Amino acid sequence: MLGLDASPARAAVDPNSAEFTGVLSSVSNPTTAAVRAHDGGTEFVSTADVCSIVHGWEGGVEDLTPFVVGEEVIVRGTRAQSRVIASEFASVYREMHGSLLEDLVGDRTIRTSAGEFHLPSVVLERSNVPDLRAGSRFVASVWINPETAEPFAAIIRSD
Repeated sequence: MLGLDASPARAAVDPNSAEFTGVLSSVSNPTTAAVRAHDGGTEFVSTADVCSIVHGWEGGVEDLTPFVVGEEVIVRGTRAQSRVIASEFASVYREMHGSLLEDLVGDRTIRTSAGEFHLPSVVLERSNVPDLRAGSRFVASVWINPETAEPFAAIIRSD
């Protein structure tokens, strides 16, 4: 999933490529946003006709409308004039490792040795981990909701 290995540094394979993380400043319309890059500059981003867009616990989404100002994002694409044409635009996810302190149940907050996170039922179904029970080791990709600061699992698996 895009965002797991997000680095605050910019990376460029060629002069026109762009890859950066930052904080969403605005979403002008479903395909255009402004992102304050971690290096301090603001990047204006438009999604390409074919763009992988991944948001929060929902996963793949159609456009940028689910994103919230203040959310940390990663963008990959190509520079064109004064903007970046994104081929990938995604929430940033953090990896969480630990042991479950209770059995997995969807649509509730799950306690673990590494802290708590909310586990939507759709994520539990998508993860397909019937063997995870209290005491099991796990790894989860966690997204922080910028409006509530609540961590949500986007995917969970055995570790």
